[in-house]
Amino acid sequence: TGVLDARLERELTGRGLELAEVHQALIDLVDEGDVVRDGGEIRLARPTESKAEARALMLEEVHALSEDRGKPVPLMTLLRAARSRGLTTARAHRIIGELVDEGSIWRDDRGIHLTGEGETDRSKARKAVLDAVRSLAHGHGTGASRVEVIDLVVSQGLGEEQARETLEDLLDDGLVHDAGGGLLRPG
Repeated sequence: TGVLDARLERELTGRGLELAEVHQALIDLVDEGDVVRDGGEIRLARPTESKAEARALMLEEVHALSEDRGKPVPLMTLLRAARSRGLTTARAHRIIGELVDEGSIWRDDRGIHLTGEGETDRSKARKAVLDAVRSLAHGHGTGASRVEVIDLVVSQGLGEEQARETLEDLLDDGLVHDAGGGLLRPG
């Protein structure tokens, strides 16, 4: 059975913890997969809800859904499938982000894809530019300059004009945003 968020907060703050500490601890426990927050309730995670199993479940869903239709999997379809298997929407979003970051799946305006499936020249260009922004922004800690991003993807074989157009498309789609001072960050 679940424990209401407010009741747990009262109990823990009554024991001397600050409310911000309680909130951060809950976020950490949910992120690690030790507890599940669903609506206003918090409960211990079932053994099948470990982070590794949740990641495997998400990959399995992408594979099954893309095979069924032979098309990209719309994000909402994937989220519904994940919820039906016991994952919260927030956790499913985090796992999708992790899988994209590690390169197991990729995402474009058509939906979620397994790596290597359904990539067009345009989608390969989008992935290359997005990967460059992620890599350079992470390396600098402040963001990646447009020039560096374009130089990197051109050095990997993408044409300069296509790199510029692709970067603008990613900015328009919200997958990359301007962090100020001419620096870019993943959206």
